[in-house]
Amino acid sequence: MTAISDASSFNSVPTQRAHDTYSSLIEQEEETASAGLSLPTGQSSVPIFSDGNATIALSPPAVDALQLAQFMKNLGVSMFNASSLYATRWTEDRNEASTLAKLISDIAMQEKKQLNTLRDLLHRSGGRDVPACRYLLPSNTTDLVSLLGAFKSVELGVFMSLSESLPPSDTSASILLSSIASVAAKQNALLRTYTNRNASIESFDTPSSDTWAYNVALEFVQPGSCPLELPLPILPMLTMNNKTAGYASPGANATFSWDVAGRSAASRSGKPLFVAWVNQVGLPVFTSLTTLGDGMGTTRVPLGLSGTAFAVLTAQPGLRTIDELTDATLAGPVVVSL
Repeated sequence: MTAISDASSFNSVPTQRAHDTYSSLIEQEEETASAGLSLPTGQSSVPIFSDGNATIALSPPAVDALQLAQFMKNLGVSMFNASSLYATRWTEDRNEASTLAKLISDIAMQEKKQLNTLRDLLHRSGGRDVPACRYLLPSNTTDLVSLLGAFKSVELGVFMSLSESLPPSDTSASILLSSIASVAAKQNALLRTYTNRNASIESFDTPSSDTWAYNVALEFVQPGSCPLELPLPILPMLTMNNKTAGYASPGANATFSWDVAGRSAASRSGKPLFVAWVNQVGLPVFTSLTTLGDGMGTTRVPLGLSGTAFAVLTAQPGLRTIDELTDATLAGPVVVSL
């Protein structure tokens, strides 16, 4: 049994549930279209929501977080703009196609507003703007629309983690990042209804490290096209059945491959290789790899995983935190929907 399908497996006929869900929730999304800029209940006003010309003091970690957020948002804007051109071809059902096109168009609008707000806060803090790169996106309707949910899972995970990592003095940046993460969760739930995936399958969202998110985004960047590169490690690429994102079945076999840089890193480690699975709020789960050749191995997807997981290649089983595992990542991550 193959654990993960290629991109064509995302091609499911949209359901009436998707249409009904979107119709009932889009009004809520429109209220948060400006990146969820309304404050959580009980929160007092902070400078980001007041005078747009006022300067604001942010710590270096907060500026770094906002720059990564802008890097991700640049890709999001490009991805959803491209998807809006193809959404009407997703299905022959005109009503379903129209509903999906409106959803993607509305999310594209939200992406632009979020990007502008991130850019504004960076500017007011004296941080350097992160210009957009040139992107290599699928031209196939199925592939492109299918990537949207995977991208939103990564965005949600890293924005959530970045928000939690900031010191209390960086309230403005923390609230903005957590607000965008909240909107991303709603967007992802709506998008998943169009691929017949259960939008409520997980009890918790899965966090991502900044390095993992950056490397997922780099997969769609034209090499050498970024005016500003972020000071984060670039990891070797890891694929599962030749894809960096896709579906997996717990308990099934999965074949992983890693590139030349990954083979060098694995060779330098001189240790047995494992796939580490990060899912929801549990500790990482490690499965041993059976080598199939240079740069390839097979393993079994752990039982008990659900929702979204990030899988990476490592030679250090037993690590307990995402930060530790990020430092020990030899290749990856793969974005896995379960």
